[in-house]
Amino acid sequence: MNKISAVGFMAMTAVLLSGCNDKVENKIVTKYGTDKCFVDFIAGKPDAIVYVKPGRVEINGWAFDDSKHVIAQDLQIHLTGAQGEPIIAKDPVRIDRPDIAKAYNNKELTNSGFNFILDTSSLAPGTYGVTLHIPEKNALFVCQSKKFVVIM
Repeated sequence: MNKISAVGFMAMTAVLLSGCNDKVENKIVTKYGTDKCFVDFIAGKPDAIVYVKPGRVEINGWAFDDSKHVIAQDLQIHLTGAQGEPIIAKDPVRIDRPDIAKAYNNKELTNSGFNFILDTSSLAPGTYGVTLHIPEKNALFVCQSKKFVVIM
C-alpha cells in the first residue's frame, strides 16, 4: 500500500511540476499618467475638436519617455470612441523637434516629434478621444491629449 501511495504522490508531483516554466514573465502592467506629449495638429488643424471625413487622417505632435528623458521607442496613438475599443496606430514617422529639445534642455529629444497616418474609413461616425501610449516593459505611460476627432 505504501508503494502505491508513493507512486501516486510522485506521479501527481510530476504532473504539477511539468507545467512549470522558469521563464515566467510578469504580466502586470502599471499605468502612469504623463504630460510629456502634445498633439499639435489633427488633419492640419490645431483645434481641440476636429471634424474629418472617413479616410486618411494625419496626427502630428511630440512625445518622449518621461522615465528616461529620451524619445519614446514604442509610441502608439489610440482613438477611442463610445464603443470603448480603441483603434491603435504604431510606428509613426519621426520628426525633428529642436523646440522640444531646447525647452527641456536635452538634445536627446530632438527627434521627439511624430506623424501618425491613420485610416479611419472603417470607423463608425462619432467622436473619438486621442491618447498617446508609451509602453515600457511592465509600465505604460498614458498621455491624454485633450483633443477629439469627430468622424462625420
